[in-house]
Amino acid sequence: MQKRGPVLLLIVLIIILVFILGVRYGQRVEKTNKSVSVFLSIPPTKPQPTQEPVTFRTYSGKACGAQFLYPSMLGLAKESSTSVQLIKNQTVMLDLNCTASPSAVAMGKKLEIKLNPQTGKNVYFSLSEDLLPLFETSLKFILPPRPTSIQTTTK
Repeated sequence: MQKRGPVLLLIVLIIILVFILGVRYGQRVEKTNKSVSVFLSIPPTKPQPTQEPVTFRTYSGKACGAQFLYPSMLGLAKESSTSVQLIKNQTVMLDLNCTASPSAVAMGKKLEIKLNPQTGKNVYFSLSEDLLPLFETSLKFILPPRPTSIQTTTK
């Protein structure tokens, strides 16, 4: 019969080794669980809403023979043969007048005076400073349409 001492010692050492490895494995799992719970506790961020793309319209109405681009978010408040007003949220963003210069220019607005080469008259623009670069690059003066005469022939 062989000695059982060394075999028993090896078995006890293997059991202690398995116990130590199990504890270390448990510590690693616990650490992983803590880091995962941190990620799960962070609320998701809301994506920034995308802005609606800006579209433009061309004004080529009867007011002073002027033609220019303006953002489509502006609405036409009033239009006559001598003036036009474009508004946004009840605020006048552009005021065009062919007859007289405005008496006062509101804060944040710019007064521009342009000569209409078709008529030789000054045209006055009071507009928001945000619209000034677009307005200056797109402004054109067009010839007003001529009235057509109806000719009748008699037999």
